[in-house]
Amino acid sequence: MPLHRLFHRLAQGGIFTVPNALSLLRLLLIPVFIHCFFAHPHTYIPLLVLSLSALSDVLDGAIARHFQMISDFGKFLDPLADKLTQGALLLCLSLRYEEVGFLLGLLIIKELAMLSFAWLTLQRTDAVHSARWHGKLNSSVLELSLALMLLPRFPLALLPALLSLCTASMFFSLLLYTVFFSRLLAHSME
Repeated sequence: MPLHRLFHRLAQGGIFTVPNALSLLRLLLIPVFIHCFFAHPHTYIPLLVLSLSALSDVLDGAIARHFQMISDFGKFLDPLADKLTQGALLLCLSLRYEEVGFLLGLLIIKELAMLSFAWLTLQRTDAVHSARWHGKLNSSVLELSLALMLLPRFPLALLPALLSLCTASMFFSLLLYTVFFSRLLAHSME
């Protein structure tokens, strides 16, 4: 098969799209962020890399919806980029603020539960589901809170409040996803 036909076929299948390219960019920015976090501690450089990643996330979703470029691959790739970015942020910040390690553990548990639900639902319904509003809200709360912790002069007095906010947001999102997937699974058994 000629290369141009392969690319055309992949584009039709929703693989080669601008939103997916932006998600791939976010994945590529993760090692850049980690490098900047350690090479330029207590500067705005890691925050700038994170901001670029966040901007590409917003553009990715807006372009996908506006131009109807939503694909099953994108539904997988976008949250993967989100979770790996959040994991990298949490891992780096847990080295700076020990208390953040709890959030990293909580994120891992939440995402393993979500992955299990999504896999089971895919097996039963043969459908890939997009992120829900509460998942996007949780991502926003988490990433904004962690971005504040990247500030060169972050006031440590805010740390307990931000950790509590992130913990509550994660539990809220997990609860609503549990209800969502439970209903889908119950409906698939009828």
